[in-house]
Amino acid sequence: MTSYTLRVPLVSIVTPSLNSGRFIEQTIRSVLEQSHPDIEHIVVDGGSTDTTPDVLSRYPHLHVATGPDGGQTDALIRGFRLARGDVLAWLNADDFYYPGAVATAVSTIEDTRAGLVYGACDVVDESGALVETRPPHPYDFRRELEWGSKIMQPTAFFTREAYAECGGLDPDVSLAMDYDLWLKLGRTARVEPIDRTLAAFRLTPGQRSGDGGAVAQEVRRIARRHGAPFLSWRYLARAERQHPRLAPFLYRVRYVQDRIRSVRSRAH
Repeated sequence: MTSYTLRVPLVSIVTPSLNSGRFIEQTIRSVLEQSHPDIEHIVVDGGSTDTTPDVLSRYPHLHVATGPDGGQTDALIRGFRLARGDVLAWLNADDFYYPGAVATAVSTIEDTRAGLVYGACDVVDESGALVETRPPHPYDFRRELEWGSKIMQPTAFFTREAYAECGGLDPDVSLAMDYDLWLKLGRTARVEPIDRTLAAFRLTPGQRSGDGGAVAQEVRRIARRHGAPFLSWRYLARAERQHPRLAPFLYRVRYVQDRIRSVRSRAH
């Protein structure tokens, strides 16, 4: 009897890097120690001047692209253009995978035919100590629009086919590029959560986040572009905390928005 060996999908993991010498070795080793047998790890370094080049030189298996770039989104786009894999992911230079993460993601994609999968994620501090664990909530496109992303980026894996079909990363989105991509994939592909902690996201000083920061503003712009109402429930919840006297008026405006949207949807 003839035996056949099924092709193991190649997984391409892209790591954008700039002066990440403190943490990038743990990132590299977390990929290197994965059980999945076919992984390429692409590091796109924007011209680090710290110890990053020395760390990278110790790992000849890496595919390293160096030189100035236009920021994280530009580096990721460059990395995915170099990638040869059937399954794609990115892992920032201060985050890391847990053992078995890649194999679990690949098997879920194969079992469910999903274009995007994601798992639970630990949030850790600079030293790696656990701050909290964020569970993999079921994907709901409307909730993503209203409340922002519940998908923790280090745990996300997507197929090359789904990435190409949705148009990939938008070069004009500089901070919330993951949120924009999850919405694009949610429109065009099946999305499946994985009930397992796959990776850790590291909190470091100077990260551009926060409800009132530039990331939150870009998230609102992205959500509006994908069809969210002007007054999302996330915005209303924040307004209720910060401007309690104004909140009742804003809720009435939201009610009118929903009525108009309902009438328009019935008309179509």
